[in-house]
Amino acid sequence: MNQDVYLAEIVPVTEGEPAFLRLVDEYPYYIPPLSHDALISVTGTTLRVQRDAQCDLPYGSLLLRTAPGDQLAIFPAKLSYKPQLRRAPEPDQMVPCYRTVRAK
Repeated sequence: MNQDVYLAEIVPVTEGEPAFLRLVDEYPYYIPPLSHDALISVTGTTLRVQRDAQCDLPYGSLLLRTAPGDQLAIFPAKLSYKPQLRRAPEPDQMVPCYRTVRAK
């Protein structure tokens, strides 16, 4: 199994504030990962997800790194990556975890 973990933003269809979440995508080796276009879509990407409170983490505990291909991704040393966010969560704010639901 492969596993990719993302910091994502969810925007409610109805009223409400956008919120950050930890998105865990697990898939077998013979299925492709989420597409690059889906990951960077400005208009959003619709995914089926399931809440998993067991993998919630405080924002300050998330291991954040750049995407493959980014120049910062090639450094062998541990880097402190800070994504450019309009409104970053506080370090102790819990980030809810969701897992993708893929068709079988």
